[in-house]
Amino acid sequence: MEPTRHVFLSPNLPPPSGDAKTAVFDPEDLIFRMMGHEDLARVVAAGFIDDLPRQFASLAAAAESGYAAAVAAAAHAIKGASANAAAPGLYQLSSRIEKLAAAGTMPLELLPELSTAIQLLEAPIRAFLAA
Repeated sequence: MEPTRHVFLSPNLPPPSGDAKTAVFDPEDLIFRMMGHEDLARVVAAGFIDDLPRQFASLAAAAESGYAAAVAAAAHAIKGASANAAAPGLYQLSSRIEKLAAAGTMPLELLPELSTAIQLLEAPIRAFLAA
């Protein structure tokens, strides 16, 4: 019997297509990444959610300066953190921003979407931390 996976989904995103790519936060995946250590998963999740506002501010400042390479670097940092913290929706979006910026396009229109994606992570991660 396969274990049940509980994935916290955003009400604003379509349901996952079997691989949970649109999931806001996947705590079981995070615990798996931490080799079953739930306490470590909670430390990682807390650090991740607490650092996201700073990372977003860094990306926004880079975008405001018009320096695409700095936007790509800031988006890459968010992408890496979201991959490590099992936040696939944020990973997908930050990856898209990184690719656009690396190609020299300033993806300013995606910043509100990125901000919303970060805000949508707050409740499920705080629920995981409180569980």
